[in-house]
Amino acid sequence: MQIINYYSNYLSYNWYGPGSISYPNASSIYTSVAGLYYCSVIDTNGCELWRNIIEVFEYATPNVFATPDSILCSLSDSVVLNASSSLGGVVQ
Repeated sequence: MQIINYYSNYLSYNWYGPGSISYPNASSIYTSVAGLYYCSVIDTNGCELWRNIIEVFEYATPNVFATPDSILCSLSDSVVLNASSSLGGVVQ
């Protein structure tokens, strides 16, 4: 997951959050852990500012299964897609 910081005119950045943060002193970071992330920045006057908290959500990639289990050949054939995820829930 990438968190994009739209405030790129600062002298330094310090990102904080629950996961391992690649390049925690960059204006944008990458993380693989959901949770609350925040950034302190130093502006051109040497003042420290705290940016808004960014909440990162984890979305599971669904598993998709098509039925019937055969080749569809005619325009009257149909297919039912069922999707499920490891977080629970089924969508049809």
